Formats: sequence, C-alpha cells, structure tokens
Amino acid sequence: MKIAILGTRGIPNSYGGFERFAEVLSQILVARGHLVYVLSPTFNGKGRSVTRLSSMLFLVNVGVGKHLPHNFQTLHYDLKSLCWANTEEIDVILECGHSFAPWLPLFKKTFRQKIVVNLDGLEHKRSKWSKPAKLFLRFSEYMAVHFVARLVCDNQALVSYYAASYGVKPKVIPYGAFPLGEIPPRDVLAMYGIFEPYYLMVSRLTPENNIEMIARSFVALGENLIIIGRYDTRFGESLYRKFEHFKNIRFLGPNFNQDDLNALRYHSLAYIHGHTVGGTNPSLLEAMACKCFVIAHDNPFNREVLGDEGWYFGSTTELNDRIREFGRLPAMSVLKAKQSNYTRIKNLYSWEAVADSYEELFSSINSQQDQG
Repeated sequence: MKIAILGTRGIPNSYGGFERFAEVLSQILVARGHLVYVLSPTFNGKGRSVTRLSSMLFLVNVGVGKHLPHNFQTLHYDLKSLCWANTEEIDVILECGHSFAPWLPLFKKTFRQKIVVNLDGLEHKRSKWSKPAKLFLRFSEYMAVHFVARLVCDNQALVSYYAASYGVKPKVIPYGAFPLGEIPPRDVLAMYGIFEPYYLMVSRLTPENNIEMIARSFVALGENLIIIGRYDTRFGESLYRKFEHFKNIRFLGPNFNQDDLNALRYHSLAYIHGHTVGGTNPSLLEAMACKCFVIAHDNPFNREVLGDEGWYFGSTTELNDRIREFGRLPAMSVLKAKQSNYTRIKNLYSWEAVADSYEELFSSINSQQDQG
C-alpha cells in the first residue's frame, strides 16, 4: 500500500509524541513492504520538496507561510497536506490529530473515505490554548467525527468521552514502546552533569502537565529533579525563571537521543508523570519500558496505562506523601513495581502489535476502495 502520515512535524522526531509515533510506525510499515510518506511543515512559504529517507520511506516538506500567526500556520499546513494527498495516488491517509477536519467539506467523499484519524487527547481542555483556540478545537473535533468514518483513540477513557459526546465508538489502538534490552551504561549520566540520585520528568513544558506543581513539591522536599523538555516557550521560560535558582531542580532542555533518554530513565530513582489530558502518553510508556518506578497524576488515562498497582497523586501534598513513601519502600518492592511496568509494556504496548492493528485497518480501507 501507499500510505501517507499527515499532521505531524515530521521525522526524525524532534518535537513530541505524534512525531515519535510517525517515526516508529513508518519504519515498521516500510519493513513490511509498504510505501510510506510522512509530511512535515517548513516555514519558508515555498512549495514542496521530497526527501528520500530510505528505499520506501519519504519525507514530504510542505511550505507554510512564515509570516502567518502560529495557529494559521497549522491550518495552512493541514490544507496543503490534504491537497497534496488528493493529487497523489495514496491508498490510505493517517491524520495525527483533528485540526485538519474543518477543511474536509472541500474534498470529495471518495477521498475522505481513505482517511483514518488518530483523535489525540482532549485538545480543547489544554490550558495553554486561548478561548478562541479551544472553540476551534471543539469544532475540528466535531468535524472529524462527522466527516471521517475511521476514528482511532489511543486510550479507552477517550472512547468513553467520544461515545458520551457524539455517540460514536472509535477503535482503540494504543501507542507502543520498545522494551529495554541491555542495561544502559551509567557513564551517560556524567555527560549531563548528573552525579547524585535523581527523579526524572520527560515532558513538554505546558500547564496541563503539572510541571510547576511537581517542581514546587521537589523544592519543598529537597530531592533532585531532572526535567527534560523544551523551555524556549513563554510558559517554559517562566517556569525556568521560577526554579533556576534552586540547585535541586535542573532543566536539561529537549533531548531526542533514545539511547541517552533510556539511560536517564533507567538510572533514575523514579519517573514523575504529570500529564492530565493527553490520553496514552508515549513518554509514560517509554519510562515503563525502561523499568522505571512511576509516580503519575491520578486520572483515567494514566490509570489505564499503569493499572491498579501504579502510584498516583492529585496534589502537591499527595505527591509529597508518595515521594516520602517511596523513600521508605523496601528495595524488593521497588524492583517488583519496576518489573510489573516492564511486563505491562511487553504484554499490552508492543509497537509490532500497534502496527498490526493499523495495518489491518489500512488493508480494510484499501480493499473497500478496490471494490468501490
């Protein structure tokens, strides 16, 4: 099949969860004999260019108006991506997120029938968005549900939301993670100036990920916290300024080196996960795959991933209590929890199983197109 993945910032991943998803899924699909195109925005206003990443994997760079406001750049990118896919002989289109959906009435039904949309998390509930942006995201969500037949969610809790809101039941296909093989070398820590025991976060620095609440907890406790994530945004810069003078809080910036990230995860005391609205989060899966002990924000998305044996918090006070309890936990109990997380990844969140589900869905769409 000829498959196009739209709606991400391209590969290799240098941004976030959807990009990691596109990176891994495209490689697996290519290994299975499919031709895959991943689209990526370039903010130069120019046309398109195609970069061959391997024999059957292509990056399509889509020029977006550099002088447009950010939100309009996204709309421009979505429209130009759909137009590209409409002119190519693409068998299946996988859209990551639903911001593209308001453009769908411009395209014929035969084209729309090729589309699968991964609906992402509850985007309109992210506190980083302005009120007009939240209204647009609710509208684009509505349009996706009404104009796309194949809807995918990465978490059962999201299915419940869409069933209650729209009377539809998207197919559940989670994200995946690669279970850690060999134990990563500790000398990676020295490369990052880490010489003392530490807790770890890998996250976008956005309000709904509870970075500030978590950092305040660690300031109060005096434990070392390493935060990996881009802080060159307005919110990220404000967080950095608030906590940069605390010696036990360190911002290492973004990092997309999987080997280094795995080492930082594996050798941490515990992984702190503050995400609240994003469905199944890849950074949580990858921490579990690295045999991390995880302390996560208490919400249906995280509970579905970690299960009943997970450790949860809903406030600074609860997080303080969890960390103190963790400090008193016997070593065997810590090892048992780490192994439980690792086993859960192997059993429920295999990338190959994720690819199987998407490939099966894509094949059914392609077969219907052939019959039509």
